[in-house]
Amino acid sequence: MSKSFGSLALLVLLTSLLATVAAPSRAAEHVGAFDSVAIVPAAPTSVDRIRITIEGFWTCPSLSAPEVAGRLIVLVFDAGPCLAPPSHHVFERTVAPLDPGPWALVILGDYEGSVLYQQQLQVADAGTPAEPDGPFLVSSEVPGFRFKVRITDPDGSSRAGTFEAGCLAETLCASGALAGRPEVLLRVVGPKPNGYLWPTFVRFTTSMVEVWVENTDSAEVKYYRLAGTVPGGDELDGGFDRGGFSP
Repeated sequence: MSKSFGSLALLVLLTSLLATVAAPSRAAEHVGAFDSVAIVPAAPTSVDRIRITIEGFWTCPSLSAPEVAGRLIVLVFDAGPCLAPPSHHVFERTVAPLDPGPWALVILGDYEGSVLYQQQLQVADAGTPAEPDGPFLVSSEVPGFRFKVRITDPDGSSRAGTFEAGCLAETLCASGALAGRPEVLLRVVGPKPNGYLWPTFVRFTTSMVEVWVENTDSAEVKYYRLAGTVPGGDELDGGFDRGGFSP
């Protein structure tokens, strides 16, 4: 099976399969191919990157990068014939932030026939929590906006981000545990081609990061949350909002 689909062709194929395959019978067939499929975080928000972990026992397997079609996250699995004996494999794939759900995870494959597996994925936008106490962070490098940053460790302890001067051009930098060591970098860039100003954020901490961005002219506030890294993870992410603020 081809590992690259155009979005329209992929959507047509999936619609046809979903219309003709009964979920209960396919679920039983699926068990023989995959040991487990996990999604982290279990209830992601619209600013989380979603990590998909797939475990199983196969001979020479491969798994495509995720594609998004309609309300589906689609991966293509293949365990072709080879001389190696079957063995245990773990695949991890990540999906960029999604609009609020629900979404379905679909795995198309060629292992003992076609495999179609669905797992409902509810993307629950948590909304905007109340801003934490303390002053806003402001910088002449990001005029017209002010910020609050909260960093929360795995044990639940939180601390406010502290402004760090002279960090980077057009960037507000906030330190966390140690003064003088920036852990969160914030920008508002644009207007971009879609006409909006894009809040953009990068973090250098494995803890959860929350950011409140306020347009000082309109008093409009946007909230963003980056979940803490998963145990054993080795990626630090950031994000941007294509529909952040009107100029």
